[in-house]
Amino acid sequence: TQSAFMNRKYFDTVFLSRNNASYVVSMVDTMGDNDDIVEEISKKLPTDLKVYTWQALMKSMVELMKVDSFFGYISIALFFLVIFFVIMIYGFINVSARIREFGVLKSIGLSDLSIDLLLFYEILILTLLALALATPLGAYTAYYFEAHPIIIPGMSDMYKEYGVVSDEVPTLFEPFTVFWNVTLVFGLNLLSIIYPLFYVRSFTPVEAMHHV
Repeated sequence: TQSAFMNRKYFDTVFLSRNNASYVVSMVDTMGDNDDIVEEISKKLPTDLKVYTWQALMKSMVELMKVDSFFGYISIALFFLVIFFVIMIYGFINVSARIREFGVLKSIGLSDLSIDLLLFYEILILTLLALALATPLGAYTAYYFEAHPIIIPGMSDMYKEYGVVSDEVPTLFEPFTVFWNVTLVFGLNLLSIIYPLFYVRSFTPVEAMHHV
């Protein structure tokens, strides 16, 4: 059994108690189970007793979280878009510097498809090597900050109206998140080679060998 003593006005604001302190608060292991648990409890209680999830009691905070999450997804999308164009520009510069090499390969009978496969295998090998180095490093960083959260002094004072009572910035390490990020970066790397392939194909063997 645990007890907590709180300022009545603060309690009424946080828990929307409306001058009624007869509250029983329970915690669940998985937030996704909230609605199912509320439904089960409601069936076993008298009709004059109400059961609410924290989302219902703190609707303003939930709306703020949704907005924050939306802009977070936009930021991530822009981040990956920048990554894509950086990789594509690097691939284009790499191909542009080797046009004469490809012209010689074409002149001795190498087909466009063979050159496409050559460039594809190059980007595939580079991508796998980069991910093999970056994935464990990034995963360990996320795990480390989950175990040792970043502390921003005074943060709880800024957001105490939303129930934030800690200066720690929580970090969650999830293998699935690591997996889909790695998969997305891998796909973007492979897509980045498409434009350089068409650029190489636009040269005839003679034009490529005289390219400066």
